[in-house]
Amino acid sequence: MSEQNGQVITRLPEPTFKQKIARSKIEISIGMVTLGVFLLYLIGAPDVFTHYQIYYSFMTTIPITGILALSLTFVITLGEIDMSFPSTMALGGLTMASIFAATGSVALGVVCGLVVGVACGFVNSLLIVGFGIPSIVGTIGSQFFFRGIVNVIAAGAGISLLATQTAKDSGVYFALAGKIPITESDKIPMQFFWFVGLGVLCWFVFKRNRYGVHVSFVGDNKLAAQMMGVNVKRVRVTAYVITGLAAAFAGILSNLEVSYYYPSQGEDIMLPALAAVFIGGTSVLGGRGSVVGTFLGALIMGSLEAGIISLGINGFWIKVFFGLIIMISVSVYSFIMKRST
Repeated sequence: MSEQNGQVITRLPEPTFKQKIARSKIEISIGMVTLGVFLLYLIGAPDVFTHYQIYYSFMTTIPITGILALSLTFVITLGEIDMSFPSTMALGGLTMASIFAATGSVALGVVCGLVVGVACGFVNSLLIVGFGIPSIVGTIGSQFFFRGIVNVIAAGAGISLLATQTAKDSGVYFALAGKIPITESDKIPMQFFWFVGLGVLCWFVFKRNRYGVHVSFVGDNKLAAQMMGVNVKRVRVTAYVITGLAAAFAGILSNLEVSYYYPSQGEDIMLPALAAVFIGGTSVLGGRGSVVGTFLGALIMGSLEAGIISLGINGFWIKVFFGLIIMISVSVYSFIMKRST
């Protein structure tokens, strides 16, 4: 208890270690699942998972899905959903590639691509927050609209980012998709650092920033949040803008990784990204989310296909395992939450 400006302020006691553990049941559960999955890989396919190359592959491919999943955590915690992010990814990637092809500037292409992503987020928020359209309906519509724009502009043709050497000579290129050597033969791709860095940033915003608190509050009860003075519209608009920005950024990273833009970009990424969020313990009903869980969920989803094939299991079983992991994870989290209430 302390006194400030003549007012008595009562400080709540710090939670005990046991209370902290109780509040982190979901994160601990998904952490144990992640550890178990990678131990299974290591035991079942030691020839593959004791070599750096498989982890380098993961660090190249997982960040794209992971960055999308991290941004989706905010929207889904609100009790809403964004189905348009694969098309936003393609439109942002197309913008970046087109600007680069026209100007030779990677930096200008990146900035324009990100601006398009933000614009897509605002379009979604206008439909959902402004006009009151249900999020699943509004974003399905914008998904087709954004993809249609991509199809009309690209006309089915890809764009090479190697038309001039300025792409790989650019410092912006290195910062986004360069490779940092750790030994003579092994490197770490920059997109993995972006994934980890954005994961830390999202965790801080979600857990230590007022905006993250407001997201959970609005997701749990919009009316109560509004009565308590939370600007509900601003919170919702910001969440869709974050998703749009992240989708465009993922498209840009994908372009730079392969030095080429494919007009089909993002078409197969919706389910893995959403699955990473749900596996991580974020409730589709809103009010509860976990950035740590989403991060670990992305690791699981991104490694599953290679892991299954390395274990000698027929590739046709991949989707079966995807479905089983999602169903089992969601069921376990539901059981944990029921026991804690």
